[in-house]
Amino acid sequence: MKKLFVISSILLSIFFSNVHADVEINYEQNKLQHYVSFGDSFIIVLDDKSIWEIFNFKPRSQTWSEWWNGVKVQMDDEFLWKVDDWLTNDKIVVRENYLDEEIFEQLKEYDKKRLRYYGYVLENTSAHKIAFARPIVFQEFTDLFIKYSEDRYSDGHSDGYNEGYCEGKSVGCKDCKSS
Repeated sequence: MKKLFVISSILLSIFFSNVHADVEINYEQNKLQHYVSFGDSFIIVLDDKSIWEIFNFKPRSQTWSEWWNGVKVQMDDEFLWKVDDWLTNDKIVVRENYLDEEIFEQLKEYDKKRLRYYGYVLENTSAHKIAFARPIVFQEFTDLFIKYSEDRYSDGHSDGYNEGYCEGKSVGCKDCKSS
């Protein structure tokens, strides 16, 4: 029984590890070649042709006890960035993700869960910003694009249907009020 537990633990740790066998990581300085945003996902392509999904987080809100005691939740400016801070030809350095426990505790719960899948840090030395990243293969990039396209299409279809229905109803029936 003990051997089964040890073997299953090893297999599960290999399965859920952050390292992808099919993605080679280049730790030298690279340049940002392309970037695209799909809703919450921000994808960048470096000059070594590696594709990365990166995200930034927002600091969590103060708890009532922190507010009462005057404790402020503060993040370093390097971790707080906008999409516009990442530009073509910026110098990017890839590093392992060794997140300080103090910083980790300042994150929202959603970001803590998400961060477990991001095993790397991309440092934008041109803009002095840091992003948490995970390497993705081209198929994942394509899947993200398709999912985002379908979501945007269904949102647009829903909005267009509701707007068209209300306008059509108000034109067809002068006594009807559109909401």
